[in-house]
Amino acid sequence: LLAEDEEFVRSMMEEERREQREREAAYAFTCVLCFEERPVQGSFTGDCDHRICTECFVEMVEAMVSEGNADERSLCCPMPDCREAYSVIAIEQSLRASDHAELASTFMHLRTDQGIKSDAEHFRGCPHAGCNFRFAWSQGDAIEFNCPSCKNAFCLECIAESAGGPPQVGPAHPGRTCAQRKA
Repeated sequence: LLAEDEEFVRSMMEEERREQREREAAYAFTCVLCFEERPVQGSFTGDCDHRICTECFVEMVEAMVSEGNADERSLCCPMPDCREAYSVIAIEQSLRASDHAELASTFMHLRTDQGIKSDAEHFRGCPHAGCNFRFAWSQGDAIEFNCPSCKNAFCLECIAESAGGPPQVGPAHPGRTCAQRKA
């Protein structure tokens, strides 16, 4: 009877270990980039439901950001038959949740800067080298610009600087028109 009890206990323990492995497998997946078995918790899943591990996700975003590239076409599902763009909010939230707040901030600044630059009709950058200040501006707005960030002043459409061509950005000339400055 003792041998039967030991065998029963052994089979119950083996069954429990098998069930534990199945439960663990249910909470793990194979990353589509590194092909390693990874925990589901903390991984990144786009709207397309393809999952990548945190390490691969962070490396992918870091690579794109270091190249100065954070547009929708670049940050997308790595599955060749999918390539669905990841949402900006999902990227930012996932980076912050995985303790990469600085990368999330850098990514968001880059996205914002790219968005503003892509709408040159309504936004411009401060002409001073090294200043990253952006502002709303459209044709017909005041051409005098005093940058609140670097404190430099410019004429945004100065004919004094154009040498007969289209208007150029030039130094501010308070109290004088461009023609007066040119003269």
